[in-house]
Amino acid sequence: MAVRIANRIDDADRTEDSGLRTERNQRQPKSSVLNPQSSVWLWLLFGLFTGLAMLSKYTAVLPAAAVAGAIVTSRDGRAQLKRPGPWLALVIAAVVFSPVVYWNARHGWASFKFQIHHGWMRRRRTRAGRRPGVRG
Repeated sequence: MAVRIANRIDDADRTEDSGLRTERNQRQPKSSVLNPQSSVWLWLLFGLFTGLAMLSKYTAVLPAAAVAGAIVTSRDGRAQLKRPGPWLALVIAAVVFSPVVYWNARHGWASFKFQIHHGWMRRRRTRAGRRPGVRG
């Protein structure tokens, strides 16, 4: 059976003398997310998983920001912005993360304030010469 499959692949890879692309390459789209032929399902999954990751750790937005930066800085990526996939991913991530925003709005932005003061302000104090965790 494996020999038959290998023979089929070899037959599909053979090209004509005219230099046409192989049958195998014509059937398979490029395996890039930025390929216009790629499924919008990849974007939907990206939005879902980004939203779920942000529910557990706010810094999970950083990989999504890196993807956004890659999209904005490449010609193929900017072409993707004309398609619904990236925008659907953004909406899905926002919807999944929205309970956190709602809870914070009702409780004085408690967890967001904690994260800002816990990380950013602590680093500022450390750079100023104070040791973290030591008061006074």
